[in-house]
Amino acid sequence: MPTPSLTTLIPAERILTISSASLEAQAGHAQLQAVRLEGHEGINQLFRYQLTLQTPDTPVPGGLVELDLQALMGQAISCHIQLEGMGTFEAGSIGGVVKGQLATPHQGSGARQISALITAATLVQESARQRVYQLTLEPWLAQARLKTDCKVFQDMSPVDVIEHVLANYPQPSTKRLLESYPVRDYCVQYNETDLQFITRLMQEWGINYHFEHSGEAHRLIWSDHNGAFQIRQEDLQQNSADPGLNPYHTIPYYPLGHKTDREYIHRFSPVQRLTASAYASADYDYTRPQASLAVQASSDHAGNHPAHQIYLWRGQNQGMGTSASTSLASTDYSQPNAGANSAANHTEPQGQHLARLRLQALRQGALRARGAGHIRGIVPGSSFTLAEHPQTSANTEYIVLHTTLDIENPSEHKTGSNAGKHAGNNQDNSATPQGQWRVYTEFEVQPSTIALRPDRTQSKPLIPGPLSAVVVGPAGANHHTDYLSRIKVHFPWDRHDARDQRSSCWVRVASPWAGNQLGAIHIPRIGQEVLVSFEGGDPDKPIVIAAVYNQNNQPPWELPGQQALSGMRSRELTAGQGNAAAGRSNHVLLDDTAEQIQVQAKSDHQHSQLSLGHITRIESRAGRQEHRGEGFELRTDGHGVLRAQDGLLITTEGRPNAQGHVKALSETAARLSQAQEQHRSLGNLAAQHQAQEAGEGSDQGEVASALQVQNEAIKGRRPPGFE
Repeated sequence: MPTPSLTTLIPAERILTISSASLEAQAGHAQLQAVRLEGHEGINQLFRYQLTLQTPDTPVPGGLVELDLQALMGQAISCHIQLEGMGTFEAGSIGGVVKGQLATPHQGSGARQISALITAATLVQESARQRVYQLTLEPWLAQARLKTDCKVFQDMSPVDVIEHVLANYPQPSTKRLLESYPVRDYCVQYNETDLQFITRLMQEWGINYHFEHSGEAHRLIWSDHNGAFQIRQEDLQQNSADPGLNPYHTIPYYPLGHKTDREYIHRFSPVQRLTASAYASADYDYTRPQASLAVQASSDHAGNHPAHQIYLWRGQNQGMGTSASTSLASTDYSQPNAGANSAANHTEPQGQHLARLRLQALRQGALRARGAGHIRGIVPGSSFTLAEHPQTSANTEYIVLHTTLDIENPSEHKTGSNAGKHAGNNQDNSATPQGQWRVYTEFEVQPSTIALRPDRTQSKPLIPGPLSAVVVGPAGANHHTDYLSRIKVHFPWDRHDARDQRSSCWVRVASPWAGNQLGAIHIPRIGQEVLVSFEGGDPDKPIVIAAVYNQNNQPPWELPGQQALSGMRSRELTAGQGNAAAGRSNHVLLDDTAEQIQVQAKSDHQHSQLSLGHITRIESRAGRQEHRGEGFELRTDGHGVLRAQDGLLITTEGRPNAQGHVKALSETAARLSQAQEQHRSLGNLAAQHQAQEAGEGSDQGEVASALQVQNEAIKGRRPPGFE
């Protein structure tokens, strides 16, 4: 005689019931019956169940119920799964049938609850006698898939950011966190749903999440340690106050068909995998360019294979670790004093913490197991101890990572339902007898001694090219910068900021030439439009690469008429007018007009300027005006000074094409010698005619001697008689 399965030991009662104020309001009491619940639930993922409802087989007053499907959207519903517990049957009570006698409720019996929101509803079957509906059940966090945003978070820890986002969804949430989470200068949500964003942050910082169901509600639990995964009495709504009587604290393994008065696991397959045993990374902080930010973490290596290390430089990588951990989150941790809290920028401990998390993510796939059974109380986010498995090492405590549940109430109109659905899973595939319920659960577990970290399923969005932004700062200011010439910017996609100095972190400005107190610099002014690129495409790492013109910020000279002009033009920093079109300016200009080229350096203050070449007046934005001559002009409406300590040469002697040394004096010296000799000759002639005294002591003789001394000095020779 075949051994009866668990379903044949339980009377034909409804194991699955539902409660929902919305359904009650539409259909009334007992107008809809739960037929089947199937779906999946796991740690670090949204659960999703399909609930099948049907109208009663017996006609009801008023005819068949007709649900308003739209009115069901977002409404709460709870599914209650009856649990049989464990223990000895006693005659004279309900709960089980043994040898034709009614039995007492098992110790630890009660109900498992799955609470959710209705996110989809379908009328799947309609006839004169019956209607069948199917509802999709998901957690309240599923609503976070429906809201996307672009937003900047500054000077907040990852936990603070997650809490800020979750505040948009006033639903139950509990933190079970032991780690400390640092303040981060800058964190950007960029074209991500709220769910994608908080999932990414949790994965980056090793935070798990799951849901617990009790009290007609479900609660989001986020945690960073394995102690958060414990099966709780209220989760299963046990009749017994003694949690030790919970039949799901310890679950036995038996082959399929084993006769027992409790539920058991009939398939359990441990899987051991080869994994890396070390992780290393590094980062760069431009405020500490010589600092070594290398970090690493390693674990004890066992086995006859060599130890392997994963080394990653920033970024996000696919295919790392094992098949259970197919990718790793990034390890970006440096913060270059770009925020309000400089104490948060000593990031070596953060890097070491992230390295430990990445190693745990690599190692967690080393040992996992998959199993199955006709069992109702294996709950994701809880733990249990396996017993009676023939492989002794498998009898240990496990964390339930993921379950796939299929539970079905008895139906008067069904025979052979889902026959063979789970073929190959070591399940009894015979048709479910009419009037009997059935349940089947597949699950994945991990030993509770191995730290659980979320796999990376959500990548940080990358910005492949530059974006436009506007330079911002305090009201009335022209510049807002710091000791590294960094600026603040407002991105057009950010609809939340006030367009002031709080709009972004400090952003570096690229220059074609930068060195140690040398190079070229232009600090973009408030109101200018700039192009912002992102290091590695990371939205958390902006850098200004250029400034661009727009309708409100037009080129310094009118175009296309003044297209021959190139150069630089600045604006006087009057209060709040540093980026205004009016006001005084300075310019350094190259005029490449055909046959009329010139170079000009000009300050509007007293019209002081140096013009070289084909001199044309350049006035304000109008550009080229009238021709004024050729050569060079150094002019000012104010004072002018030429000062040269070692000498000053002003000459009209030409040097065609600027040949020869700039201080060459041959022509000048020759003219001076000629003048000296002429003076001497005229002096002697005057003495001969007794117009002046003759001799060295005469006035003309002294002048001639002085001229000789000066001429020799100009030629660079020592005059006669000078030692």
